[in-house]
Amino acid sequence: MSLNIDGIGSQNAKELAKQFENDIQKFRDVFNINNVYAENTLSRIRGFGGVLVDSIVSWFADKDNINEFDR
Repeated sequence: MSLNIDGIGSQNAKELAKQFENDIQKFRDVFNINNVYAENTLSRIRGFGGVLVDSIVSWFADKDNINEFDR
């Protein structure tokens, strides 16, 4: 699945998959709590700074993106 999030290349995608044990639902659950939790969780991942984290959180804040993700 490709989400087309700004700044997320293949290396970042691999790191996300590794951090969430290749479990897309674990990744999705981070955004079900709140954005502060998501920001804190993502910022602990090696190589994920503020700009990248903001890009991911912003992507998940868009209802159209969420609908596409949840299909």
